[in-house]
Amino acid sequence: MNNGEISEDIKKRGLSHAEAERRLSQFGANVVFEKKKVHPFVTFLKKFNNPLLMILMAASAISFVLGERLNAIILIFMVFLSAVLEFVNTYKSEK
Repeated sequence: MNNGEISEDIKKRGLSHAEAERRLSQFGANVVFEKKKVHPFVTFLKKFNNPLLMILMAASAISFVLGERLNAIILIFMVFLSAVLEFVNTYKSEK
């Protein structure tokens, strides 16, 4: 098949003009709208709104109060590292 034959074949199997007009009036134009841009810092802060990270931050606070400062620092570091890695992954996927 050459391009002309393919084009004619598609026209034969496609929607009629009346059906296309009906669908356009019923559903509207096939347009993709751009999402509002969110600042990367806001995206990063949203990563801390995670139940597991909240539990780790609470455990860190409890460890700090109980005098286990090294455990508290390690837990905070793990929370921060997790948020950074998740942010980088999200940021790259949005590009």
